Amino acid sequence: MNKFFGLGKYKLFSDDIKRIASVEAYQKCDSVEIFSLGDLRNNKEGDIVYLDGVGASSELSRDKYMAYISELKASAIIVRDSNKDLFKDTNIAVFISESPKKSFIKLQEHFVQDLSLVEKSISERSFVDSSVEFVEKDSVAIGHFSVIEKNVKIGKNVVIGNNVVIGAGVEIGDGSIIRDGATIRYSILGNYCVIDEGARLGTVGFGWASDARGHVRVIHTGSVILGDFVEIGANTCIDRGVFEDSKISDGVKIDNLCQIAHNVNIGKHSILAGGCCIAGSVEMGSFVLVGGNTAISGHLKIEDGANIGGMSGVIGNVSSGSSVWGLPATNKRDYLRQTAALRGLIKRKK
Repeated sequence: MNKFFGLGKYKLFSDDIKRIASVEAYQKCDSVEIFSLGDLRNNKEGDIVYLDGVGASSELSRDKYMAYISELKASAIIVRDSNKDLFKDTNIAVFISESPKKSFIKLQEHFVQDLSLVEKSISERSFVDSSVEFVEKDSVAIGHFSVIEKNVKIGKNVVIGNNVVIGAGVEIGDGSIIRDGATIRYSILGNYCVIDEGARLGTVGFGWASDARGHVRVIHTGSVILGDFVEIGANTCIDRGVFEDSKISDGVKIDNLCQIAHNVNIGKHSILAGGCCIAGSVEMGSFVLVGGNTAISGHLKIEDGANIGGMSGVIGNVSSGSSVWGLPATNKRDYLRQTAALRGLIKRKK
């Protein structure tokens, strides 16, 4: 923890950890007391940390993992069943989980307080139109210099930061967080959405009718629809649809500095890394992974479970479960072969 985040007044005991994180106790858990959440690389007594796995596919090599484990100062750790015996000769409390990282995140969600969030009150320095409809006004926080226009609907436990603009008719679901400087228009947000700093929702799309005399902008009368548990990164823009809506489904996570054009439909639990540009009318399935700085041409279909490598340029449909890389994006195996062949040619020319 640092000065921006705190564990509040809480102290965690074994039963708390088992209940909140959906874990099982393995060793030395009965008397453990946890005061803060730590990291495998940097921890101290009173911390709980997690280890997601030790093996070739891990983000750290096995040797690095073992070095961190040997220097562990934390009081408790969450691990997979296959790794529990790494700690059998230690004094650390060990909890077992099928997904240690998800269990750890549950602890974070329950206990960590973001000290930058405004208090549950409505600043007198903000403008809130008299027609705004609150489900439970006393549970809502609105920071300074924000503007909430007419006929907006705001759910319970919503937090709206400073300098936010919420356009007329927008609906915000329960538990959502709108961070400083965001602008939301022509949009309906589900429950527990997070809109980060400077994001723009409901902007007019980049559509034109062109002829020899010039260009006329297409009128966009659609909306932006967000499902539940959607997160939109800082300075990301999502354009509203032309006639139909631009739709971001439940559980989608979009990183910073992304552009989502008009009429795009993104399926459940897909993830888009920073700098992605998705052109108009793309149909993206569920659990799609898109690497950073990737561009996807308009009117394409990206099917469920597809994986698109970073800095790719996608100009054709991507089938379910496939992995594509490169510019233009092609099958991952073919891309790696092409790259190796190109390197071989360069070496031979030298």
